[in-house]
Amino acid sequence: MSRATVFENVKDLKTLLKLINMYRKVLIGGEGCYECEALYAMAESCIDAYIKLSHDVEDELIEYLFNTGVWGIPFIAINGKIIYDPSLDNLKTLLCSE
Repeated sequence: MSRATVFENVKDLKTLLKLINMYRKVLIGGEGCYECEALYAMAESCIDAYIKLSHDVEDELIEYLFNTGVWGIPFIAINGKIIYDPSLDNLKTLLCSE
């Protein structure tokens, strides 16, 4: 299955969390969804791990966390770009329409 670049300009984890939080806020009815909740929790835990580091290994951290399928979501990172499996089409549509 091919992968789609969604967070093309995301260079850091805080920006990723901001985008995911924006997505949560625009969900109709505010009910949320499994994918969204998992993404938010994953990003939050990644940021917590990053903050604890005393030196700049952001790219390596992103690559490790996302390549290992944290929270079961098939993310990967290439050169600081967050890539995700296109099965989360509604997230892709919302973020690409900005």
